[in-house]
Amino acid sequence: MGGFLLRLEVQDSGIGMTEAQLQRLFRAFEQADESTTRRFGGTGLGLAISKRLTELMGGQIGATSQPEQGSVFWVEIPFAIAAPRPQQLQLASFRGMRVLVIDDHEDARDILVSLLLELGMRVDAAASGEEGLVAVTHADQAGDPYRLLMVDWKMPEVDGIDTVLRLKSLMLHESPEFLMVTAYGDHFPQMKQHALASPKFSVNQSRHQCCMTHWSQHYSVTRRAMPLRCPRRW
Repeated sequence: MGGFLLRLEVQDSGIGMTEAQLQRLFRAFEQADESTTRRFGGTGLGLAISKRLTELMGGQIGATSQPEQGSVFWVEIPFAIAAPRPQQLQLASFRGMRVLVIDDHEDARDILVSLLLELGMRVDAAASGEEGLVAVTHADQAGDPYRLLMVDWKMPEVDGIDTVLRLKSLMLHESPEFLMVTAYGDHFPQMKQHALASPKFSVNQSRHQCCMTHWSQHYSVTRRAMPLRCPRRW
């Protein structure tokens, strides 16, 4: 895999330095001139730290200068070119997956369903935990079980956590995995405490990035608003 060298330069019009002063510039706790600290402050440690960090990244740092004509500080750091991610192959792994969205808020439910349909999933929706549990039972009995549930945490009567706990008590041939959905980020510790022992759908970084890239491209602000495709309702 190829790479490239990034070079950054910063030029000033300050007092400048002699060659002898430049030799001491990147040493810890030293300045180019003993009077510099008194006149401008500082200990000279910052450049020593910068030099060490640059070397750890496989790069170089330096400076050129002339007295009374200013200085040029430069840094060169090598970078590798990352391989492109096979996003289409990752998207293909979602196609045909049967998913149930459980959310009492109609707009939020329809938006989430529309996004999942764009990934090629087979999506149904339920407006409550009770309705969702009935749908899961029917799908399992029909031999076409749900692979994944996306459950809103904050719902009236039976909330997302209770829905998942009741799901575990069902006698199913194949239990679906789940993702808990919430707009309340500060409640995650409470959610984790109640649901940690439950099965979870694994979403690794590459899969998450793949979904976000696909959705951000499809629902760009430059695109016209598209009608939502509503799924079956139980």
